[in-house]
Amino acid sequence: MSTIWDVLKESFNDALGKAEELKDLGQDKIDILKLKNKMTKDLSRLGATIYEMYNNGETIDFDDNDKLKKMLDELKDIEKQLKEKEKKVSKI
Repeated sequence: MSTIWDVLKESFNDALGKAEELKDLGQDKIDILKLKNKMTKDLSRLGATIYEMYNNGETIDFDDNDKLKKMLDELKDIEKQLKEKEKKVSKI
């Protein structure tokens, strides 16, 4: 037979577990906002770099320009992380 202490302990543990879930959800949402902000900044930086290259008469070839390829790869990685976080949050 359960005592009142057992019931209180179980209730406390349930509440603690729920609080942990909510904390993790909040952190995931913060991470999503950070990733979106980084993506916006990186896209702006990419656009500025391409515009500068264009103004300088440089050929804009994404396959032969390591700087552009690196920027694009970083954006692709951010997008992947963002999709994973959004998928995780949508399951909750």
